[in-house]
Amino acid sequence: MNRHAATALLLVLTACAQMREPTGGPKDETPPQLLSADPPSGTTGFAGGTITLRFDERIDLRKVRENVVLSPPLDAPLEVTRTGPREVRIALPGPLLSGTTYVINLGQAVVDLTEGNAANELVHVVATGDAVDSLELTGSVRHAYTGLPEKGVTVLLYAEGDSAAFTTGRPRYIARTDAEGRYRLRYLATGRYSLRALRDLNGNLRYDLPGEELAFDPAAVELPGDSTPHVLELYREPGLHPQVMDHRVLPEGALQLVFSKPVDDLSVRTPAEGPRPEWLLEWGGERDTVLAWPTDTTLLHGVRVIVRPDSTLPDTLTYRRPPRPSFNLMLRAGAPAPHGVPVRASRPIDRIDPDRMGIVGTRADSMQFTVELDTADRRLLWVRHRGGGQGSILLRPKAVHDLYGGWNDSTMVSLGPLDASAMGSLRISFGGRSAGALIALLQDGQGRAVRRQALQDGTRSVHWEDLPPGAYRIRVVLDENGNGRWDPGRWRDGLLPEPVLTQPEPVNVRAGWDLELTWALP
Repeated sequence: MNRHAATALLLVLTACAQMREPTGGPKDETPPQLLSADPPSGTTGFAGGTITLRFDERIDLRKVRENVVLSPPLDAPLEVTRTGPREVRIALPGPLLSGTTYVINLGQAVVDLTEGNAANELVHVVATGDAVDSLELTGSVRHAYTGLPEKGVTVLLYAEGDSAAFTTGRPRYIARTDAEGRYRLRYLATGRYSLRALRDLNGNLRYDLPGEELAFDPAAVELPGDSTPHVLELYREPGLHPQVMDHRVLPEGALQLVFSKPVDDLSVRTPAEGPRPEWLLEWGGERDTVLAWPTDTTLLHGVRVIVRPDSTLPDTLTYRRPPRPSFNLMLRAGAPAPHGVPVRASRPIDRIDPDRMGIVGTRADSMQFTVELDTADRRLLWVRHRGGGQGSILLRPKAVHDLYGGWNDSTMVSLGPLDASAMGSLRISFGGRSAGALIALLQDGQGRAVRRQALQDGTRSVHWEDLPPGAYRIRVVLDENGNGRWDPGRWRDGLLPEPVLTQPEPVNVRAGWDLELTWALP
């Protein structure tokens, strides 16, 4: 071999021996698979003891108390432990009821050790009698006022006539709702039942705390034969003092609170051991709705917030920070008023920079203006001018800064009459119901109520003008007692919450258009 050939061979061998980062394979997205169970699901004549589940890979347990549901429940808690790399042991503390089918739903509790993929539809069934019950009941739980699905609510089934069990006893069967609010009670025995739902704050399967939300079906459920999905509407029983009926964090960061009645004073804070932002309160016109703006949202995700209206018993809520909102602050000018032109911001305003504002128009040199923050509303600016003319104020970028560090894009504020062609109107006629009071609600795309109108004395139409273009949702409260507000239910009296209807499709208001529609109420 000559010298040149040896050099070439050495280069080839060197290249083959280079070290590289391993590329790895595709991400494991397969959940653990159940290989065997002892005793197997569907076993009859079960006398109690333990159940062992074996899986095809190394597993872990996650949030057992939140995920695992035993139906019917036992007096002592179910014990679920990992006894080996691929093995789960379930202990059913006795005594067990005779002739009863027990359903163990492990939810998302069993996950693989590496990626956290959860085993789905992991249900194990054993019966102490000689047959496994096979009936089922399905449905959903939604909030009675908002109509939104309720996740993680406990659905309970009782023997008909057992009126005390909801507060002092135990249900016959239980299930939990999924992210879409759906529930499925399976392996039920023949019989007549009472159906309830509960936001169980202390985990004892009893309605025994004033802050717990509940729902009920006033009619008995008969099995077999009742195959219609049952929709339960969750609410909180009214008290003597204002209570939180609904709460949500809006995309812009505000915590929106809806109370059962008008509120004079409100305290919003976080626990002493947590972050302590200040809260700016923006009240609705009737003081039963408030937007609570925290001065800092970055530290609040998953943090408890304590809400106390009118110095009554506090409510504890959870603030879940939305995906980062648009950095740009949105500004919208309203109709000129005697004391100036209002400009509303999408978030509370922190400061303004007059040097980045100027007049545009033929008489700009002869006009003077001021831009001031409203003394009561942190989202409102007032533009005032002297000297007449039909010019406009140009708010250049960074003229207005919001609470969270964002600022405006270029915004023109007309000093003349409001341009009707830039706004839209909506006229709604409600058909189908000739009697009873209504409350018409208009919500923007973020779920904020922007217009509200009580309709009494047979009035069946509403006309909302000067609406900014955009998509809106129309809702109606069937105000059965005519008191001008939505009322929750009273389960002891068999009174359901007042129905709240939502137009299935949003309406699109366009600039310069007068939109008319008819809604036939059921």
